[in-house]
Amino acid sequence: MSPFRPKDQPTSADEDPRLRTFLRRHRPVAPPAAADLEERLMQAIATEPRLPALRGLPQRWLWVVPTAIAAGVTLLWGSDRLWSPTPLPEAEIANLETFLEGSWTGSLNPDTEGAIVVSADAFLEEIP
Repeated sequence: MSPFRPKDQPTSADEDPRLRTFLRRHRPVAPPAAADLEERLMQAIATEPRLPALRGLPQRWLWVVPTAIAAGVTLLWGSDRLWSPTPLPEAEIANLETFLEGSWTGSLNPDTEGAIVVSADAFLEEIP
């Protein structure tokens, strides 16, 4: 029950005879029905151009085109980033060059085998 309605008043129009009488007296009058309304309506429907059955198909699939373009661009950008190596810091490049020079020197001159081990150990110590 609403806090603004007194307890002795009815809660619906079915329970209040005064309200029902008021509504019956002041009911709006419906306009008279046209005798040829159904015929005019059917004629208007018949003259309306028919729409093709597959008209809604492009509208439903319209979202596929931009989505496919966005997915393709994302894949191209991602694959480019995937296959390109990250640049090495200058210190690591210098260590790698030193190691390669020592390795080649040791392979060309077997007498300098100790130099290869020292270069490899120096290279491996600096890797975190």
